[in-house]
Amino acid sequence: MVDKNIKIEDFKELLNQLKHINLNSEENYISVLNDLLSSVMQFDSRKDLFEIVVEELEVIRKKGLKEYLKKRPDLNRQSYINKVFVDRVIYWSGRLHQQMRWQVESDLDPYSIYTPEWYYSTKEFEPDFDKIMDEVFSKYWGTGADWSKEEYLKRISSK
Repeated sequence: MVDKNIKIEDFKELLNQLKHINLNSEENYISVLNDLLSSVMQFDSRKDLFEIVVEELEVIRKKGLKEYLKKRPDLNRQSYINKVFVDRVIYWSGRLHQQMRWQVESDLDPYSIYTPEWYYSTKEFEPDFDKIMDEVFSKYWGTGADWSKEEYLKRISSK
């Protein structure tokens, strides 16, 4: 829980310390930031803190996925590399659905995780990503999750 009387400098120092804590993945760092964001959102008078956390999340997003993917143990393990196509579809369907749900639960735009930079760095890592996402939308997300393929395509477009 964030103290209502915390100073911006103290909050920035907290974020700085968080960056140096040995979190085992960037995903955990984002999760902790989302927790901070949720705490800060409880105090309408502390929109300044809310904006700082949102800016920090944006910095992370802009770093690009390429470096992040290099560090992801789940994607670098032979268990992912050896997955057959259908298992990769299931993996990405679950992983991206979870990330979008986290965004919704934090009162953020669920599609903001999709950017042209994210898309191109993901395709570099996973060349079959377009085929995977076609399957995700037709077999998994089109059956009740109600995520919009049109919105996804709009967000990843560089036009």
